[in-house]
Amino acid sequence: MKLEDILNQVKQVEEKKLKEEHVSSVDPRILTFKQGARYKIRLLPNTKDVANTFVTYEDVGFTSRAGGGEYVYAGRSPANAGVSLKNDILRKVQWDAYSKAKERGDKPEMDAACKLIPNRKQMINGYLHDVEGDDASKAKVGQVIVLRYPARVNKQKEPTSEIYAAVHDGLFGSKASKIGGKALDLSSKGRSLEIKVTEKDGWNAYSSSWDDAEDLELAPAKIKEIMESVHDLTELVPAVKSDEDLKQLLDEHWFVKSAAKEDELEEDERPTDDDDDNIDDLLEGIN
Repeated sequence: MKLEDILNQVKQVEEKKLKEEHVSSVDPRILTFKQGARYKIRLLPNTKDVANTFVTYEDVGFTSRAGGGEYVYAGRSPANAGVSLKNDILRKVQWDAYSKAKERGDKPEMDAACKLIPNRKQMINGYLHDVEGDDASKAKVGQVIVLRYPARVNKQKEPTSEIYAAVHDGLFGSKASKIGGKALDLSSKGRSLEIKVTEKDGWNAYSSSWDDAEDLELAPAKIKEIMESVHDLTELVPAVKSDEDLKQLLDEHWFVKSAAKEDELEEDERPTDDDDDNIDDLLEGIN
């Protein structure tokens, strides 16, 4: 085989890998939802690492502007991982696109720019004990799964996402006196979170509630086994993509061209830490 042929094959493989990196894949430990289905889950604490019973992070994904409706996954928000706003490429592009569209009065482009705003998500371990309408997830009944859900908050830091609000209201809010620790109890005194999934405008819509106390008929030895089988949620936090990968992703799917000089931000256009309030206003508008 000629070296040129080998090089072409290597190039094709690397291009395929790079394309796949831009598509969000779901780890099998994470419970995926199906429209029309119902799930019952008993939440689980991480007794070995209580601080990571809940793990919250922000990531970014948007529909490619190159056509075809491809969902492009940009990984964890750099700013959420500790990168300053001035050095966060995704925030730079989002803020510049929104600001320029606002100056023009271009509402569709303002809405498009908001797609680059990071999505806040939260995870917790759970024991899945009942599923209706989802054959794939039925195979996970009786196992420890990771429940992941949108975790948006308003300017007062109050939960606005359905599952997130139900979880925190039951454990820490107005229902804590009735639910509280029972949400994390595998005994007959425990209370499970019931999640129903419907469809709204082509997307999943959720309704969630706490069921009555239910005996899962688990022996003490089995309860101990389950509690010791919780997943390390920190392993499931997505990585931050390198600046080089993000630039290539944005060139291909946002600018739909090689980044032109006029696409680069001037120093005084770059978002600062003070722009957090402005970003909160944008989030308030789309929650």
